[in-house]
Amino acid sequence: MAELAGAKDIVAIEADEANLILMEENLRSFPNAMKIKAALAANNDVAHFVRHSSNTGRLVIDNRKESVEVKIVRIGDVLPEHWDLGATYVKRRATRSRVFS
Repeated sequence: MAELAGAKDIVAIEADEANLILMEENLRSFPNAMKIKAALAANNDVAHFVRHSSNTGRLVIDNRKESVEVKIVRIGDVLPEHWDLGATYVKRRATRSRVFS
């Protein structure tokens, strides 16, 4: 998280209850970070989320017995209005990231 030391704003989005605790720990040095309990999707609604043992999960279409209902949000609806998306870092997975341009 040291590379975020110069960040002006941080928005962290997490749907999995277990990962919310880890997110809080990782962001404790950033008290102004916006923490959102949700998953990113194409619309604002609720969806079914299936946890995976690898500390990841995914949204599913059907209501499986192992799924939990989570809030889903559009990224454009949760980012601060003043953000320049050209300078925005998005961590999608541990192995991939993207800078919008």
